[in-house]
Amino acid sequence: MSESQVPTTDTAALSKKSRRLQRDTFIFLGNRHGPLMAGLNQRVTKATPHQVDQWLRRILFPSMPPYTLKQVTLESWALFLYDKNPTGKTINWADKETAIPAGYYALFNSDPDDITSTWHFHESCQRDSYGLRAARVESEIARKRHPYNTFDECKKDNEPDKKIWQTVLRRDKGQCALSGPAGDDAVISWIVPPAWMEYDDYDDKYKNPDDVRISGNCITMHKLLQTAFMNNYFAIDIDDDYHIVLFEEIGEDALRLLAKEGFRASRLKEHILLGGENTVEACFIKAHFKYSLCSKFSGGDVRNDYTFGEMQEIVELGSKVSPNHAFWNTVGGQDLLTLGGQAYKNRRCNYVDDQDEVEEVMHRLILCELEEEL
Repeated sequence: MSESQVPTTDTAALSKKSRRLQRDTFIFLGNRHGPLMAGLNQRVTKATPHQVDQWLRRILFPSMPPYTLKQVTLESWALFLYDKNPTGKTINWADKETAIPAGYYALFNSDPDDITSTWHFHESCQRDSYGLRAARVESEIARKRHPYNTFDECKKDNEPDKKIWQTVLRRDKGQCALSGPAGDDAVISWIVPPAWMEYDDYDDKYKNPDDVRISGNCITMHKLLQTAFMNNYFAIDIDDDYHIVLFEEIGEDALRLLAKEGFRASRLKEHILLGGENTVEACFIKAHFKYSLCSKFSGGDVRNDYTFGEMQEIVELGSKVSPNHAFWNTVGGQDLLTLGGQAYKNRRCNYVDDQDEVEEVMHRLILCELEEEL
């Protein structure tokens, strides 16, 4: 990440999630121990202050009291912890036109007599995309449904059955819900895979995976869009007039398909508002959008990658290794340099680079810092 992309004097250590998403915009909680609450790749998303406010307040943290968003610089005071120093600029939440510039930001309680607390930010948590959901979760659900079948057989059960597929085929007639006629490139898929459902996302209507195995939870898309949709690279914000929000690069061909309607899901809006039997249900589109925010926008603090013990090992290792040791190229080593400066690395001490314990700890830390498998 270049200094031109993040105009700050001190750069925070990036988590695996932030590196994978190539984030350039970071929103912390404003207190000393405040974690990274959210982040974006603004080269792709170009979110406005109004959008970010709605995502935080309306969807992720509905009990959140009035908070201001201020541009800040970061000053390291402990490993992976930063003071957030406002630069004086407060972001106007009402701005619907201007994309938030890349950089560091922090949320501060609007009430000067109240604390900036994490207490209000527990309703939601970061999740992985549908396509990257941990195999153990899928396996656990599959075993409960089919305790005597193989895992591969169980996975087939998570695809639309023939009756649902035929219903959606008659309903959509090969039309992509976002870009129109798709011909042989039309594919049918779930909006929210039943095994991934979170019952609290659908009010009281649906309670278990079998309840959402319906045509209203299926959508027809061009095959160039379907994979990106299932991996939460983009999602549809129904409450923002069906605006299509991009979170990751989807390729030029797919981008052209979404641009046909000006990045608005106008066809889908008309379909849902028209209503009728077997219509796509808005609650599933909303659930997909919320899940996408959890996957691509929410969380990503670097401390999520380490246990407390591993962070202690980073600090201890910094006191043992020589200035040219590979440790200083790790995420933890770099953050120690931010904290202590070059003089810390070059201070006089009894280096123990050749000890097995150092190499063993290094091996564990490098495993912690490897990019997530996609």
